[in-house]
Amino acid sequence: MAAKMRYYNTTAINKTDSHYNFIIGERSNGKTTALLRDIISMFYQTGQKGAIVRQMEEDIKGHKGASLFSGVIAGDMVSELTDDEYQGIIFRNRAYYLTKIDDDGKQIAMKEPFAHIFAVSQSIHYKSNSYPNIGIIMFDEFMRADHVYLQDEVLMFLNLVSTLVRDKAEAKIYLIANTVSWNCPYFKKFGLRDINKMKPGDLAKFEYKKKRPTGVDVIMKVAVEYCEDTASYGGKPSDVYFAIDDERTNMITDGDFAIPTYPSCPHHFKKSDVRMVYWILTGDEVLRARLIKVDRQLFVFVDTVEQVVFEGIADERRDLFYSLEFTGRRNHYTCPQRPYQDPRTHYLANAFATNRLFFDCNDTGENLMYYAGESHKWSVMTLGS
Repeated sequence: MAAKMRYYNTTAINKTDSHYNFIIGERSNGKTTALLRDIISMFYQTGQKGAIVRQMEEDIKGHKGASLFSGVIAGDMVSELTDDEYQGIIFRNRAYYLTKIDDDGKQIAMKEPFAHIFAVSQSIHYKSNSYPNIGIIMFDEFMRADHVYLQDEVLMFLNLVSTLVRDKAEAKIYLIANTVSWNCPYFKKFGLRDINKMKPGDLAKFEYKKKRPTGVDVIMKVAVEYCEDTASYGGKPSDVYFAIDDERTNMITDGDFAIPTYPSCPHHFKKSDVRMVYWILTGDEVLRARLIKVDRQLFVFVDTVEQVVFEGIADERRDLFYSLEFTGRRNHYTCPQRPYQDPRTHYLANAFATNRLFFDCNDTGENLMYYAGESHKWSVMTLGS
């Protein structure tokens, strides 16, 4: 007999009593449902409301907004969580209301909603409104499968949080996503630099201190839970649809990060084959991109090096450097995809354009592609936008 499917619950991460709670893992393991259940239960027991957040306005309108609790309703969870006092949920004006059936068989909705839904992209428009008594803020799918984020999205989200919590410290904030990639602006902004080293079942806790002008420390607690993979106890029945020879489907079945397989080095090369060295300083890793000529073939090979190695072998006179740092040094640039005035930058930009990039491992490829995407839109002009 197959093992019974176990769905995610928030018991472990709630024990950390953190202000921000990141929950990542495989698709369809119950992450979102667990938080929707918590929101209903919290409202029924305490009267505190939930705030559900998605990235874009089209993610919360019409059918998309209305269908959010469909699984909860279909599973008869509303009755379970409210001692059978309520049986359904309706969605109107971007708010959710518990409903019951009266003696005449009509569906009657509560007068006040138990949750509201918001879009990060519209955060500036919520500032003048008041949403009192928020106990849970749930940002669903904070990591995009297509890696497309809004300009200054994290700051927009934090402004929305400010609108929802006002001057109180009562709400717990949950950011939920499938394991798309460890490279995302939310991890970067919160200083969570070793997400790629976590394994399913891991729970990490962090504290950040900031001193007020009065000298008193403000302490923010952050927890990250990498959900236990369902494969370790029998998997999901739907796994039969994803037995495909593609590592990216492992995110669906096992919770592995869904990163592509990047091309490995096509040739053995010697030190004398290296024509140019480019250093990409991502802030978390040091990537070395070497322009290599073997016989008549010209390509770029990228690997990751330790900081101490970089400091020992980087040549400030001959090498080129890329980072998001603002600097006046003539051999430092921002975007490796752009050909600058220095003709040496053209070789690296051309390697991107002609798919002549190769990597020592998939992690290096993923880190370079994330940096390239961020650097492409980075300029002093964007700082005030």
